[in-house]
Amino acid sequence: MNPPFALKGSTDKEYFFVTQALSLMADGKILFSLLPLGALFGARDEKVWRRDELLAKNTLLAVVSLPEELFYPAAQKQVAAIIVKKGIPHPKEQPVFWARIAHDGHLKLKSKRLPAGELRPPRTERDQLPEVLPLLQSFIAHPGTGNVNQPEFCKTMPIDYSDPLLELLPEAYLDTSPLTPEILHRAVDDMARQTAAFLVRFGKEAAAENYR
Repeated sequence: MNPPFALKGSTDKEYFFVTQALSLMADGKILFSLLPLGALFGARDEKVWRRDELLAKNTLLAVVSLPEELFYPAAQKQVAAIIVKKGIPHPKEQPVFWARIAHDGHLKLKSKRLPAGELRPPRTERDQLPEVLPLLQSFIAHPGTGNVNQPEFCKTMPIDYSDPLLELLPEAYLDTSPLTPEILHRAVDDMARQTAAFLVRFGKEAAAENYR
């Protein structure tokens, strides 16, 4: 399900559509829905919905955050996919499948997102969907079995109910990749280039001011 995104200033919330859809489903059935990220970490009405509706009445099986500007140019909100089993309050110790899809094989070109392989000339762009789908499908078929942990990509872990925000974003649960010499060298090189560019730009401006 892809709820219509609320317009700026509107009092409608996308998660209302999730509640409505679940109310029409039989217990034990599974809902797949997209939601803007704000519904999964907002501190006010969104938190009440997560606590008192989503988790108190249903089981959250998976949350997968999707690439930025997924619907570019039609919608600018970043979204996540949730997979929910209707009618069974979420067991606090049951793991949830968390994943972050940063690349889906598409690139932006002339106000469109197109498959990289269909561009002329064809380009290469990583597609993480084939990487995550087998793991996700296996977990949904047998929730709570097996253990997955790929830093910055996917992980199975119970919800942190001690979190005062009750945040349900994968980024709050995924591990970070360990630092390697190569990563550190790239970071240092990037910082050096940025610093040099800053000094060149503002050094010239400062010199020009002194000659006025």
